[in-house]
Amino acid sequence: MTETMIGEINSRRLETPGEAGWQRSVDPQSADRYLTISVDSHVSEPVNVYELGGLDPKYRDRVPHVVRDSEGREFLMVEGWDKPNLVKGKPKDGEELADLEDPTAEFQMWSDRMEPDDLERQNASSTRMFDEPTLTRFRQDMERDGVDGAVAFANRAILSWATYDDEFALAMSHAYNVWAWETYGAHSDRFIAAAQLTTADVDAALKELDWIASTGFRAINIPCKPLHGHRGANELSYNHPSFDRLWAAIEETGLPVCMHAATGRDPRAASGSGGAIINKAVGFLRGTMEPLATFLASGVFEKHPGLQLATIEADFGWLPWMLEELDRTYLKHHMWVRPWTTEPPSHYWYTNCWASFMEDNVGVRLADQYKLTDRIMWSNDYPHHEGTWPHSSAAIQRQLQGMTEAQRENALGLNAARFFGFNADHLRSLRTSPSAAGTDQAGSTP
Repeated sequence: MTETMIGEINSRRLETPGEAGWQRSVDPQSADRYLTISVDSHVSEPVNVYELGGLDPKYRDRVPHVVRDSEGREFLMVEGWDKPNLVKGKPKDGEELADLEDPTAEFQMWSDRMEPDDLERQNASSTRMFDEPTLTRFRQDMERDGVDGAVAFANRAILSWATYDDEFALAMSHAYNVWAWETYGAHSDRFIAAAQLTTADVDAALKELDWIASTGFRAINIPCKPLHGHRGANELSYNHPSFDRLWAAIEETGLPVCMHAATGRDPRAASGSGGAIINKAVGFLRGTMEPLATFLASGVFEKHPGLQLATIEADFGWLPWMLEELDRTYLKHHMWVRPWTTEPPSHYWYTNCWASFMEDNVGVRLADQYKLTDRIMWSNDYPHHEGTWPHSSAAIQRQLQGMTEAQRENALGLNAARFFGFNADHLRSLRTSPSAAGTDQAGSTP
């Protein structure tokens, strides 16, 4: 077990009331652990992931890349972002950064408050810090956190959806999918790599969906907005009838659909004082709430009852309020509601939708009252700072005290097993198998 040094600010990550009265444990060292599945963890792709995935050379100068200046600072340049992101070093007052495409741009500052475990999470995102293959490292880091199975989303390659060019976005997403399947496909009994499906061009999306399904992927990730950019009066939204063909095709495949926060639009819209809090706490959520409401209010699930959708990395404490407000408006504005669905919007969340959470005490307290416990799924968001890795056991213990034993079982793993098709008994058996000790074995799809 790797030990992590904890700084003063991050010491709260270790606070826990313990597990008194629990039938099982979430301690990674326990022989009697709850089945624990993280439905939102992130791979650490190599920096040349698009090249490895066969991206057309005509696009390779446009992919997200790092620019280094004469001071050794590093800036992440992403087509579609309003400004580059300073990822190493600090700008100096009044300085012109002539090596960058826009020397007058504003930059995020690399923080000098990084504590040891902050740096460990930062380094876990970087393939430059490790010699091991990405699968080996990912498996070891999940085991260290007490995680039996994980749904693996892109890390760098989620930026495929930052561009305003849907053809380019589709090409990057497909290249990522090729790499993800080659890396994780043979291990999808334990690590389900979510295939990225770019949706703006429905005909192209249908073609990619056919490839995704025939290849063997077991989950799809769509952007919160079909095409990147700030909201416009005539922007394409998922209630547009042109998407009906896509929902019908996904429904036919039976593949679960994920909608990961901070996709389709740059959530870093706030700058200046408080920006770091506003962008994560509000920006991520805002970009997920509206498309979910769109699905619920527009009749998509009434027409496609087999479509199953999970919101990822948006937590769910806000959900009871939103469902009640959608239903109130459905009734009070009934004269204007189109379409007038058979059931109010909330009905379709309970039949077709699921939600992930990391640390959401409000949501957990409301889960039983609003009958959400059968459709919430825990995640550690490895290796991101807003997540709980590598201290997930303490975070879980802090949150799930008020749940019944069955509710804890559901939230930690059984709901995820149902939604994504994990074989719970098989995952438990891997704890003592040779693969759990360090040599992954290709498992059959349950």
